[in-house]
Amino acid sequence: MKTIFLFIVLILTAQSVQAKDTLLYFTASWCGPCQQMKPHFNDLEVKGLISEYKYHEVDYNDKREYAKRWKISGPPTFIIASPVEGKKTLREHTRYVGYMSLKALKKFLKTEQ
Repeated sequence: MKTIFLFIVLILTAQSVQAKDTLLYFTASWCGPCQQMKPHFNDLEVKGLISEYKYHEVDYNDKREYAKRWKISGPPTFIIASPVEGKKTLREHTRYVGYMSLKALKKFLKTEQ
């Protein structure tokens, strides 16, 4: 009986890990709104909300090809994407372009979970 229970727990754990959404944050050192938002990422609630995602902060200057792939017109841009079942790709389902207040960022992260 313990073996069956452990097997079920492992399957559920594997499914929840695989199903985790990805949060991409495209930013740049020269971007004024990005710099204004930097302190938001030190907020404990924001840190907790971000931990629910696979989080990647992407430098718009260093990763131009990656930004191009996601059709980024400029920073700051947030994208939430879900893994495509059976593939190693992501499908975008939410995008936000521009500055977000701390309150708006928290709401955005909570809404998309």
